[in-house]
Amino acid sequence: MDAAQATEALPVTPRFNTWGEWKPIIAHCSTTEYSRIKMASDCLPSPHMKAIFLYTEFTGCTGIEFVLVSNTEDKARFRRLPNGIIIVPCPQPLFSGMPDASIYDGWMPLGDNSTEAITKALSDLDEVLSVWSHVLESSTRLFVKYVECVGGRPPLWHVEDNDYEGIARSLARLRDLPMALQTAVVRSLHWRQHARAQVRLTDKLLALWQAFESLLAATYDHAADIELPLDDATRSLSKRQRNKVKAEFARQIIQAELEVNPLEAVKRAYFEAVVGIRRRCEAALRAMLSADDPRVQQMFDTAPAAWSPNRIRNLLMHEGCSATEVELQTDLRSQVEALDKLLGEIIARVLRRSWRGEALGTRSRNASISQNVLNSITCAPTGGVIAQGNFLITYSLLTAKGLY
Repeated sequence: MDAAQATEALPVTPRFNTWGEWKPIIAHCSTTEYSRIKMASDCLPSPHMKAIFLYTEFTGCTGIEFVLVSNTEDKARFRRLPNGIIIVPCPQPLFSGMPDASIYDGWMPLGDNSTEAITKALSDLDEVLSVWSHVLESSTRLFVKYVECVGGRPPLWHVEDNDYEGIARSLARLRDLPMALQTAVVRSLHWRQHARAQVRLTDKLLALWQAFESLLAATYDHAADIELPLDDATRSLSKRQRNKVKAEFARQIIQAELEVNPLEAVKRAYFEAVVGIRRRCEAALRAMLSADDPRVQQMFDTAPAAWSPNRIRNLLMHEGCSATEVELQTDLRSQVEALDKLLGEIIARVLRRSWRGEALGTRSRNASISQNVLNSITCAPTGGVIAQGNFLITYSLLTAKGLY
């Protein structure tokens, strides 16, 4: 980098933060207006969209501020990318950063903060950064600024003696299961823990679905060993009879949907009638809960207007949708939370062999949730509140925000 590049002024943009900073937002508006804006943001489907809407409303800056963490090093003062995107490398204090990774402060202009404009901007941003990462062969994570202000922080659970007693009881119940189910439960626990370690909601959902579906399929296959009362009449049929039932089910699906959507008809006929993993998982879930438990439909509904975990998984894995496409269309966080909660119940029911919606024992746990000023937007109608401190974008700041 020559002397001219080293002293080149950074671009002037209508941003809230100066380049390289991530300050808390202070909303200088009435409490009524503050509540109205927050309620409007709650109607948006994804955390990123909510964060951008709140940013534009409370700062008056129409654009997207974001941060990139990437295993690249760029000595230029800044770079201009397509669609008006600008990225600026953020120097890190000595010995305070992660090795072999860099942080960039980013900006993208936004025409207005309508749902349509934010959706298109996030799609364009995803497109450009995906190509950027591909060409540079880099691993890149994107953080839209102020996404930490929506959705809340996870609790800090306080561990006590009875928690370790519960671990011993669970291990004893696990060892009492047939070996194949022991393996299935442990794998399900593995994928659930893997989901909790993920940042992106689509990654969480895919890992949770793997844990959920694989455990249900295993319990179906070993239902007799654990006295799971399946209501699946085909289990008592011969192979020839089961194939006949499959053929009839496939015919019904194709007849019902062939005129409307031939491709969807063939796909449903294969996955639901021929392979039948959905049918087996639904049968196992009904046996654990009850035949009319609404959560069965909530998990597996694949109607075009439905946003069940099963449909989202199909969109990502079978229809080639990107994570961004899904995140911009539905409240993915609520789907992930519902799936995780039900998965926890299913694991407990398998370990305890508790079926047909039988009430599970409960236990109390203590937790604390920190109120971090970095992760909130403060309402100060009369002013007098200012943000003081070091808000330079560093790994320490990302860690304090709970993002890294």
